[in-house]
Amino acid sequence: MLFEDQDIFGPRLRRPARGRRRKPVLNVRARSRASRRSRVYHAAVFVLVPAVLAAATVLAWFGLQWTGRLLFSRNDRFTVRHLDIAPGRVITEPLIREYTGLHEGMNLFAADIASIRRGFLRRTPVVKAMTVARLLPDTLQVAVTERQAVARLGRRGTLVTDGSGMVFSQHTGKKYLPVLIGLDGSQLRPGRRFGGLALDAARVLDMCERTGLDREVIITAIDVRGNFSGREQALRLYLAGGTTVDLWWVRGEADGTAPAEDLQARLVFLRGLMRRAAKEQKPVQTVNLTLDDFENNCPITPRW
Repeated sequence: MLFEDQDIFGPRLRRPARGRRRKPVLNVRARSRASRRSRVYHAAVFVLVPAVLAAATVLAWFGLQWTGRLLFSRNDRFTVRHLDIAPGRVITEPLIREYTGLHEGMNLFAADIASIRRGFLRRTPVVKAMTVARLLPDTLQVAVTERQAVARLGRRGTLVTDGSGMVFSQHTGKKYLPVLIGLDGSQLRPGRRFGGLALDAARVLDMCERTGLDREVIITAIDVRGNFSGREQALRLYLAGGTTVDLWWVRGEADGTAPAEDLQARLVFLRGLMRRAAKEQKPVQTVNLTLDDFENNCPITPRW
């Protein structure tokens, strides 16, 4: 009887075809190459897309700049022929022209208005606000708002302050202003803004002026050294006629500033006291407005 080799040795000794053994290796290599190509593609996209967007943004910016110069800052149609300046009482038109560099014949859009305004305000502390407006096609309008002095800083010199505590120089009219005494000399420079009790004193004077209380509560000086009548944050007011007032009020929690309601209520109460004293012809030497319940407990010393 004849037997085939496969019947004798069985299927385990059968040698597989070479082609079948190589297929898995080729598939793995193909998948590896495809995965590598995919990673390279995604990396290229990740790098190139932002670069292209950045380049497009830069080109667009330069394009807009060039178009803006062509249509506006290099357009003779927008040459300034009218420069309308509204000066202040101290700041004159020639000074505004000098400090800003604005003049007829320049291009309406050549000036950086924001930069001009910042530079002018920095050089002139007496100016509170400045507006520069373009009116097409050939007009620039400039206006300044000066600060209103409420007090002198010391009995000598030219330095004054407004209600916000900004220090500036004033050469005329200052002798009629109340004087702040007891100031720290290091703060007394034009362009500086002080705080603390000196700022509180400036706010007291500003409130009296804005509300008309200064017509009856005439303050000639304020001592800002504090610690009056047992209150660290109290001010001492000297009124025309010789009355001395120690004044304290509830400050704000965040920045120590004075809530308008409490301060104004105390000043109105003081006006009532002075009215009654004048009516009854009983001059007052001292008034203590530092207590919490000042309406019911306000120590007063008459003048004998």
